[in-house]
Amino acid sequence: MVDKLLFNLKFIEILKENQRLENSFSGSKYKVAILANITINQLKPIFELILRQEGVNAEVEIGNYNNIVQDSYSSDNNDAVIIFYDILNFFESNIFKLTSIDKKELIAIENRITNDIDIIYKNLSNCSNVLFNSFDVSLIANLSDSKSSFIDLVDRLNKYLIAKMPKNCFYVDTSFIIRKLGTLKSFSLSNFFLNKSLYSTEFLKEYAWETYPLITSNNGKSKKVLILDCDNTLWGGIIGEDGIDGISLGENSPKGSVYLSAHSLIKSIKDDGGLLAIVSKNNFSDVEHFFKNHKSTILKSDDFIEKQINWKNKVQNIVDISSKLNLGLESFVFLDDSMYEINMVKESLPEVTCFHVPENIFDYPRTLLEIKKLFYSPNTSSEDAKKTAYYLEESERKKSKSNFKDISDYLASLNLEITINWGKEIDIPRASQLTQKTNQFNLTTKRLTEIEIETMSEDKDYLIAMISLKDKFGDYGKTGLSIINTNKQKSVAEIETFLLSCRILGRNVEFIFLDLIIKEIKRLGFSKVKSSYIPSQKNIQVADFYEKNSFRRIKNNTNGAYFQLNIDNYQNNNNTSFIKVHEK
Repeated sequence: MVDKLLFNLKFIEILKENQRLENSFSGSKYKVAILANITINQLKPIFELILRQEGVNAEVEIGNYNNIVQDSYSSDNNDAVIIFYDILNFFESNIFKLTSIDKKELIAIENRITNDIDIIYKNLSNCSNVLFNSFDVSLIANLSDSKSSFIDLVDRLNKYLIAKMPKNCFYVDTSFIIRKLGTLKSFSLSNFFLNKSLYSTEFLKEYAWETYPLITSNNGKSKKVLILDCDNTLWGGIIGEDGIDGISLGENSPKGSVYLSAHSLIKSIKDDGGLLAIVSKNNFSDVEHFFKNHKSTILKSDDFIEKQINWKNKVQNIVDISSKLNLGLESFVFLDDSMYEINMVKESLPEVTCFHVPENIFDYPRTLLEIKKLFYSPNTSSEDAKKTAYYLEESERKKSKSNFKDISDYLASLNLEITINWGKEIDIPRASQLTQKTNQFNLTTKRLTEIEIETMSEDKDYLIAMISLKDKFGDYGKTGLSIINTNKQKSVAEIETFLLSCRILGRNVEFIFLDLIIKEIKRLGFSKVKSSYIPSQKNIQVADFYEKNSFRRIKNNTNGAYFQLNIDNYQNNNNTSFIKVHEK
């Protein structure tokens, strides 16, 4: 997990820690290119360290100085590209010339930069993930009588950046980071005049901290569950002692307003697809009474997917939630006002990212904004708003399961219905989201952006299959995806992606999904199909999936295993008769 304590490290210490982590990785690298018209070399080890702490085998390369447009021609093969196009360095020899240029020069600058933006966007159209920084003039905004026209230019450039921005690009508001740190801490004029290094080390650290979720979200690293304490976390005070009328929550006091703002931010995490849970040493009845009767609460009891409100060890409660939700601990964030509890979780469950409610309660919203960033997803879908409902329905299924001794009888009782969509009006945001968030039942763990899936959906050589599932308890949503290369010139179809959301595992859905795919490939005229298993830290359970389904292992190497199936030899020996199929 990422620890912001790294920002207390001296730069030499960052270099050493980054080197140590680099030696702990093996396998393919996630390549990030930084293209800049200023010297930005210190960002390489800082960005690598923060990404490696989050489990991404990152390799960051800095492009040639002030060569952004030219470098963009050859950078679209990177997994991510970051653009530092800084208007303050437009005139390399004199940064302050910008404060005195006339209107004609401003127009020429605007035309030059907008033209460069167009070329950069075009050159990087095939890159999965492009981060383009905003233009900012904080350093010189107060130094010129002509600042108004220049600030207007910067505003127009930023609006142009956003208006022309393609789907594979993200706008990074560097002005926000500068305001957060302050101008004096963000820039280093001495370094700029010495070596064109405009930004301070502090700024580069903060920049990496603010932007790394844009990278890790494309590596399946976004957080999924926020676990909250109650007393002095959801409200001010101790409900068991102060009672519902004695706690702080609401607009009647400054402290109460802070907690009300906290409720709004926490709710926004849920609305964007995150899951909420409670782990609190408290009386369950007191907490439920609060949710039912407090006039100011924004959060309600059913906003929380799990509520472990008891006097047990919080570590064990978190482990129990992980087991119930079938989600790894690395996808959890824990928020508590007690450093004792925080330290216990950190020591026992180092995979969990922990945050402490700040001593100065007026800083609390800022802490929650930091947390919200960790749940960032580059694409949201209609599934996100329903996620809590899906898990609550799953809880009902588990209760029902206890009434059956035989798993087959239980599965048959669910009245499962699968709907498969063969590339017609595919939900592209959801398809991309599945590739980025699904880790356990994911044969290749290929992370795909919306633009990549959209391109495949328009390519006659690709077949995309998406499934949704429902039963008598409710709708699981769109929970399975396969992408098959059906290029007839290759004579062998290839399953490039095959995945299912963890919330539908254990129902034999994977077998009928594969069965439907094999039948469709055969209908298209193929007699053979190949596939692969690329191992990751999470998908070991599917290592032999293809072999269990008539595929023959044809090759092994350090990157994984490769399989092939003669379709005439295919047999589905798994019980899927209880699943009703609908095709679109």
